[in-house]
Amino acid sequence: MTDVSAGGLPPWMAQRRPAGWTRLDAALAVAFLVLLVTEVVVNPDMTPHVPLIILSVVIAVPIAWRSTYPGTVAVVVAAAHLGETLVATGTFAPQLSVVPLLVVLYTAGSRTRGLTAVAVGVATLALTVGSWLATEEGDGDDFWPWMLWAGAWASGTFVRRKSDAASHHASRAAQLEIEAAESAQRERDRIARELHDVVAHSVSVMVVQAGAERLRLGSDAGPTSAVFEAIEETGRLALAELRTMLGVLRDQPGDVVRAPLPGLADIPTLVDRVRDAGLPVELVMSESGFAGDNGATGLAAYRIIQEALTNVVRHAGPVPTRVVVDQEASRILVTVEDEGTVVSSDGPVRGRGLIGMRERSTALGGEFDAGPTPAGGFRVRAALPFGTDAVVR
Repeated sequence: MTDVSAGGLPPWMAQRRPAGWTRLDAALAVAFLVLLVTEVVVNPDMTPHVPLIILSVVIAVPIAWRSTYPGTVAVVVAAAHLGETLVATGTFAPQLSVVPLLVVLYTAGSRTRGLTAVAVGVATLALTVGSWLATEEGDGDDFWPWMLWAGAWASGTFVRRKSDAASHHASRAAQLEIEAAESAQRERDRIARELHDVVAHSVSVMVVQAGAERLRLGSDAGPTSAVFEAIEETGRLALAELRTMLGVLRDQPGDVVRAPLPGLADIPTLVDRVRDAGLPVELVMSESGFAGDNGATGLAAYRIIQEALTNVVRHAGPVPTRVVVDQEASRILVTVEDEGTVVSSDGPVRGRGLIGMRERSTALGGEFDAGPTPAGGFRVRAALPFGTDAVVR
């Protein structure tokens, strides 16, 4: 017969191979052994002593393996219980052996399935009823041995069905989680394809055209050549970050070369690049070294300044702009303020940049504020705390 054993138990119930018994079941077997042998030894009305003691051992010891071989143990214990009834010649037959019998019946009901459960159930039922009929007071019309067997077996079957239902729900939940992850990955792959086919292509064309125009103008172009060179550099940086993002979206980060994420130290380079592109921007940055800064805070500050300067170029044009980065207690304070007025609009997508900056700030537990200034310009301010484990991209 094939028996089903439980898995995922705590160490004190775990099976010890190759013996197959558990600490809990071994302790239970020892307790029953002491109880059954003591009942026979101290009671002179239970004879013959030696055969009854041997049968008590046969009943108690197999319980140590009830979790590994529940069906076999149940049949052995039920047969030994019947043997006690047949062997006993004294005034009283052993009474306590019914307790381990109920335990193994419950275990068999909770751990056997299919044809094995049917065979074990029929065999133990016959042996249990036979044990009662073999006694002097046993009567075929009595229903209590049937109920005794049915109560133990039904309890085990109920527990098994509840366990099977829980396992089914857990398996289904795991399957749904896998399907959701696969669906999300397909959507990320689709987004990655669109970004590659549309954005990456357009930026690549822009870089190539800017480089070609710079070469056509030659070294005598002066500031115009510098502008085209800045466009090329910005485009190449955008393509590098786009390739990294595509690798993350496709869950294949190993397929791309990931440059270090920008932080506070990269802000002067960012401002210089924007200034070379034609925006008159001034940077005021604390010289305190920003002790305690981490990657998430520095990255958020860099991205907020980057997006704010981009908004100035798009909405106000080449107007005087001031960037201030300072440290106050355990926070980094970022301010980007321009002196212009809005001359262009994003149409239906206007405001997404501000939403992204606000999300970066709140993800770190910081504060964000943006709005027009009394002089007619626009100001973006963010306070970003140190000591956070959040990762903002």
